[in-house]
Amino acid sequence: MIHTVWEVRTTPMSTPAMVFMHTAWMERYDGEDKTPPRCGGSFVEENGWGGEMFNFRDEDGLVYGYACGKGHRINIDRLGANPDDEAIDGVLVIWTATGPGGGVLIVGWYENATVYREYRTDPELGSRVVNSEVIMYSVVARSEDAWLIPPEMRAFRVKTGKGWKGQSNVWYADGPHHESFRNEVLRYVATQKAAFLEAHRPLRDPCIHSRDRREVERIAVQTVTDHFRKNGYSVRSVESDNVGWDLEAARGRELLLLEVKGLAGDNISVQLTPNEYEQMIRHRSEYRVCVVTGAGSAEPSLWVFADVNGEWRSLDQMRVTFRSHI
Repeated sequence: MIHTVWEVRTTPMSTPAMVFMHTAWMERYDGEDKTPPRCGGSFVEENGWGGEMFNFRDEDGLVYGYACGKGHRINIDRLGANPDDEAIDGVLVIWTATGPGGGVLIVGWYENATVYREYRTDPELGSRVVNSEVIMYSVVARSEDAWLIPPEMRAFRVKTGKGWKGQSNVWYADGPHHESFRNEVLRYVATQKAAFLEAHRPLRDPCIHSRDRREVERIAVQTVTDHFRKNGYSVRSVESDNVGWDLEAARGRELLLLEVKGLAGDNISVQLTPNEYEQMIRHRSEYRVCVVTGAGSAEPSLWVFADVNGEWRSLDQMRVTFRSHI
C-alpha cells in the first residue's frame, strides 16, 4: 500500500544517507494520473509522459523510482557506497518537483531505499511500459516505505541557486552548509509522515472498555466549553452540522474552530476523519484541536493544540500525533 499523508506524528528519525531526485509535477505518480505531468522538461513537454509517472505504483510490494539523472548514473559514492558497489541500501530519497505556481517542492519520499549506480530495466515489470518501452529505474523501496504528499499539502520549498539545488535532477545536499537544511528536511518528514489505518482495525482508546464513549465525548465537550468560557469566549456547538469541528468560540473579532477529542486514558493519540483533517489544514490559523485526557475522572486534563510554524503544539510545546481513520 502506498501511503498518502493524513497523519502528523513526531517520531524522530535517525540520520540516513539522503539524496534529492527531481521529477515532473504529478498528482499520483501511479501511472493513472488523469492530468498530464507538468514542469518536467523538454521530453515530458513533447511526449506528455515521463518515467516518473510510475514512481509510486505498487509492484508486488515494491516501488521503482525514476528521475532523469545525467548519463543514467547516480554517484552513490557520495551516499557512502564503496567504488565497487553496484548499489547502496538505507537511503532516504526525497522526491521533488516544480509546483504549478513555481518553486521546487517536496512531493514525497522513499525511506530505506536501495539506490543503484547504473539505471536498470526489468522486463518482468510489465506495467512500467509506455509505447512498448520498459521504463528504467534507479531506486527501489518497499511500498510501505513510500510516502506521497497530496498536491494541496506540498508546501516544503527547496532552496535553489548557487550552492543549492541547480539544474541537475539528482542533488546530494552534502556540503557542510547543507547540514541545517538536511535536519530541517528530516524534521519535515517526521512531522508529515502518515499512514492509513485499515477500516477493520480502527484505533481505539485502550482505557475505554468499561466506559461509554458517548459519555467520554460529552465530558470532553463540556470541559472545553467551560475552559473557553472562563477565558472570555462565547461558545456554541456545531457538532450536528458536520463542518469538521465541534465548537466555535468567539471573543470580539476572534473566532476559533474547536475540534474536541475525549480520551479516557492519558496517552494523547487522536484520530481525525478526512473531513476534520481537511478543515484543520484549510483553517489552520484558527483551528484548535482540544484533547481532554482522563475524561470522566475526577480531574480531566485539557490540551489545546494550535499550529506553530507548521507543527501542532500545545502552549507547553507538547506535540500531538494525529491519525486519520480512513
